[in-house]
Amino acid sequence: MAHFTPKNDSVFRPISSLGIHYSSGVRAGEIHEVDDLVIGITSINSAMDTVNMYRAGQENLTKITADNPDNEPIEIHVSQNNDAYYYRYRTRSRTYPEDYSIGKEFVPGQVIDVKVISSGRYDAQDTSGVNATLINDTDLPMIVRVEYEDETRPRFNVINQEGNVSIIQ
Repeated sequence: MAHFTPKNDSVFRPISSLGIHYSSGVRAGEIHEVDDLVIGITSINSAMDTVNMYRAGQENLTKITADNPDNEPIEIHVSQNNDAYYYRYRTRSRTYPEDYSIGKEFVPGQVIDVKVISSGRYDAQDTSGVNATLINDTDLPMIVRVEYEDETRPRFNVINQEGNVSIIQ
């Protein structure tokens, strides 16, 4: 009988197969631009880390990860200083940028788009996910689109949100 080794043998790779520019349909009346930030969440049994966060289009330069069999605490914070916008995000042990107090400047569109690519659960022992804090200190709305979420036991759990934040599932 073959032995299954999590992280080595799993074929479940949702983020790499969908890519950073994957876009699902936009509902009537929604504004949807190119994604600003991406969060990928999967099982501890996946070949990938359970949490991947990065600036869309800059994955190789801005990605931070975490690998947690339970819910990893994460934070996304966008801020504004006059007409300049800044983003920063963190897991329990990693931040982007390294100096979390400043953030990285970016140019959003009419909204700040955050895409969450989640995944269904393998079984009852699959408990990985995130406890998210979303902070929007800007004059723009933050739209968080959650895709492929497990319907009965979501991986993306918002525990705190500040400012103009909307979650679309």
